[in-house]
Parts: sequence; structure tokens; C-alpha cells
Amino acid sequence: MILSDINLPDGDGYQFIAEIKKRQVPSMTAALTALTSEADVQDARRAGFDYHFAKPVDLQRLRSLLEIAA
Repeated sequence: MILSDINLPDGDGYQFIAEIKKRQVPSMTAALTALTSEADVQDARRAGFDYHFAKPVDLQRLRSLLEIAA
């Protein structure tokens, strides 16, 4: 499981996930971000994120996802 914010200090999560997908690293991916509009969710999906979590993160939802990924 790879968790990433969208706004990163040296790039952005979209580029990061695109590179992960390009390298075909087998993993589930989730964005953890303050960018929460429907357009933001769609941008994250297009970039390759499997899931989108708004900050503050619903810990129960995240825990459930991590159990599935384990």
C-alpha cells in the first residue's frame, strides 16, 4: 500500500503515482489530501490513485483499506 499526499515539497503526488504505475510496482495507492473537490478526486483517479482520502483522514476507513491491502 502506498499512501501519498498530492502536494509534496519536491513535486506532486500525481507525478509520483504516475511514476509508480509506469514502473509497474504492484501496489494499491491512496491519496491523502486537503484537495477534496470532485474534480480533485477525478484528477487523483486519472493520475493512478486507487483511493482518495480527504484530510483529516477517517481513520476507520483507512484502517479498513489497510487490512484489505495486507
